[in-house]
Amino acid sequence: MSFIDKTNIVIKKNNNDLYYFDIDKDIVLTKINNKNDILLPKILFTGDYSFVDIWLDTNEKDNIYGIINDKKGKILNLNIEEDNIDKHTMIKYDYKNFIVKFPYTKHIYNIKHTIYYSINKSIPLLANLIHIYEDDNIYVKNTIDFIDYNILSNFVVAYSNNRPIIFYFKLVDKFEELFVSTFDLNSRSWSKPIQITKSNKNKIYLSVLQDESSNYHIVFSENHDNKYYCKYVNISLENNFLKINQES
Repeated sequence: MSFIDKTNIVIKKNNNDLYYFDIDKDIVLTKINNKNDILLPKILFTGDYSFVDIWLDTNEKDNIYGIINDKKGKILNLNIEEDNIDKHTMIKYDYKNFIVKFPYTKHIYNIKHTIYYSINKSIPLLANLIHIYEDDNIYVKNTIDFIDYNILSNFVVAYSNNRPIIFYFKLVDKFEELFVSTFDLNSRSWSKPIQITKSNKNKIYLSVLQDESSNYHIVFSENHDNKYYCKYVNISLENNFLKINQES
């Protein structure tokens, strides 16, 4: 996903059909089937949107699903099966007093994880990092952390044995530092956040990849003398024990 005002999300299904989601003035879906036939675009939502308002993924049946903040007090589930598009309300919030940013969802069989930032407009530089766990009739809402920030950046969620692990920035002594927290599937609660970086420099644009050895390759932009440079950190995390393997 590109960090610019206009965003294009492309999803390729197993049958090689391509789904283009143009996010700018309206959210528009264009499908190109595996015969290269371009179907007529469909407007999913009208209004001004950006990458901070939507998340899309595919499930084990290769259907597209996602989550969208309509910015009018609703967080909506989006499901696309074949050419059928289903939109329904998942969460209602007080949009006159609160802002929702970076909605995220992941469906792992019967379990749904939903994460987003909730910001009180009266305290604009403080966000609650919210997690909602759904498993059949079980519904648990947690606050992972309280995030103060200079610039609100994205978080990244990885998975280990179906357990979500979240990476995010949070101010420490007026500078963004990188933190990580792990969800316990038994207690349905999050671990105490662990601070990864201690550079005392502002950071934005977070990306995390997990390899087969369960090492996490983390990249972000860090401010040095008013210029942003790419930084890399390689960590391992087991039983909430953090080891920094490499940093450059």
